[in-house]
Amino acid sequence: MDGAITDADRVSVGNPQPTYWGGITNTFTWHGFDLRGFVQYSGGNKIFDAMRLFADDGGYAYDNKFIDVLRRWQKPGDVTDEPRASFDGTSGARQISSRWLESGSYVRIQEITLGYKLPARLTRNTGMNNARVFVSGHNLHTFTGYHGYNPDVNSNGSSSSLGLGTDFYAYPLARTFQVGISSEW
Repeated sequence: MDGAITDADRVSVGNPQPTYWGGITNTFTWHGFDLRGFVQYSGGNKIFDAMRLFADDGGYAYDNKFIDVLRRWQKPGDVTDEPRASFDGTSGARQISSRWLESGSYVRIQEITLGYKLPARLTRNTGMNNARVFVSGHNLHTFTGYHGYNPDVNSNGSSSSLGLGTDFYAYPLARTFQVGISSEW
């Protein structure tokens, strides 16, 4: 408690490695219909949200800002966790700290597929066997408290362990839909 911030003041504030992860999948069938779902989950890790270095920096950089800056400190008596604005960087808003760490926990609806096996009498002359029409959606929704695009992130690529748990404008996952016919020929 000497008032000076030194290396002795450093503490571990989080781990980018999740403490639990997994998924649940199941398929239900009924009278030619099938419904398959896959839910993925992960949690217990922290993400360094490096996007906020520019988007929540007190106005130092000219990037677009997050809505959180509307809660910034503005006058004596204000109680907030958001530093005051300062275009010269003197407010400390852009200083690296645990303020940039967020929970990486999430539950994602990874896939839902609805299919219907066509009756053999409809496909008899087409050469298709066990024909099935389907509609499928992937990355449908992620339930998370994380403010970035995707809590399952590594901005340095999947082969890098140095930047694990770092989100620096990483691309979000695409939500995709498919409609098709599958069969044995």
